[in-house]
Amino acid sequence: MPAPTSHFDRAIELARHLTATAVAVDGQPVVVYRGEHGVSTDLIHARTRSVSFGSAAAASEYAQHPNQRGDVAVAPRVIAAYLAIANPVIDNRDDPFIEMGTIVEKLGRDKAERIARRFAGHIENTGNWVEGFSHDYDSVEHMLDLEPDRITDLYLDAYPVFDDDEVVGWFAQAGYDGAIHLGNGITALEPEYKVFDQAQIHCAIGIDRVALLRAMVPAITTQLRPADTDQAGDSSTHEKEEILNASTLLQFCSNYRGETEYLVLKGALAGRRVSYRYMNREFYEQDYADFGGRVWSGDSASYRREVLGSVGLVCCSGALVPPEIVDEVNRLSADWRDQHPDLCAGPARAGVYVQGRGWSEAADIVFQYGYVLERFPSVAAAEQWLSQPRRAQPDQVWEEGGGQVVREFSVSVLGNRIVLVEQDGQEVGEVEEEGVGMTVAC
Repeated sequence: MPAPTSHFDRAIELARHLTATAVAVDGQPVVVYRGEHGVSTDLIHARTRSVSFGSAAAASEYAQHPNQRGDVAVAPRVIAAYLAIANPVIDNRDDPFIEMGTIVEKLGRDKAERIARRFAGHIENTGNWVEGFSHDYDSVEHMLDLEPDRITDLYLDAYPVFDDDEVVGWFAQAGYDGAIHLGNGITALEPEYKVFDQAQIHCAIGIDRVALLRAMVPAITTQLRPADTDQAGDSSTHEKEEILNASTLLQFCSNYRGETEYLVLKGALAGRRVSYRYMNREFYEQDYADFGGRVWSGDSASYRREVLGSVGLVCCSGALVPPEIVDEVNRLSADWRDQHPDLCAGPARAGVYVQGRGWSEAADIVFQYGYVLERFPSVAAAEQWLSQPRRAQPDQVWEEGGGQVVREFSVSVLGNRIVLVEQDGQEVGEVEEEGVGMTVAC
């Protein structure tokens, strides 16, 4: 897209990213600041994946007086930015802590316990631990070994959790894109804002705030004020038509390396994100050849599974993408596809994720049969076999007591479910009545 030619155009472009922002006061986006030091050519120079922002005073202090022991403030600077945080892990602007119960809710019990053990020292440094647990347990590890269910009664400072790249990666994989909490030290009386991807950071320099607020007013979708038209100067009519045709179902979030992300505004997936890789396969193959190991940390097999497998698909991790969202993605991307037919992967289709195998277009069969698909080498093989429900499954080898036992299963349809019935002499009718020897797959 050509560079914006006026304050109005730049504000319109930024507004597309900020409509769902969590960094706002009374619904209006606020400028936040980051203090940095050290010689770097990067816009953002950060040691961790999570990038923090706060007040101008705090940013200035961090820029001039590093909080890392031994660091010297070389080339101190302050960055002013708008942040797009659509789905924060926490939004606790008056609380510096994060509840372990919140982590259990967001990541599950297994990862939450790993986090509790990793940051046991921070948990044990809270008044909550001293008053409620220290008399009964020697340590957090001791408590978790004896009474793991009490993990939800614990809490700790939020900042070490969001300074850990592995933990931030877990939150990002779960669909979260940032965190907001009361700070510590210099920022003890003010909130800190953290984003998990630098694409969420939008420089505030050169943005006309009045134009930005106008662009974010819902009335902009019905008409443009004459003054706005005059201010736009040589902006194209096509760009303004894009605003007038704004989607009420999807909110544009980001566009990076050929993948567009949208926030779903209503319906069954409201609040979730969907992604669409719109370039052709050759683009991604070349992208991995050029940048694999730098912008993509996985090996070539995982790249094929996670990226190449989703080319042309509208995807939402762990959820079926309904037809209306696919149709809206196609509407929003129609102009680009028409202008670049040689680069486009074609119209979007609904995609789903098959555990261990990557993204697939076979949405109906995945959501009908679920993990039965894990017994087949491919979705195509599963479709072929499961379309004949009375045939036996291929022999399966199961580990039992250190030995291996070969079993046979047949597939039977019971109502709106599919079950695997072990070949042990029982009839389907007996299985349906007694519920013995069957595995429900959906």
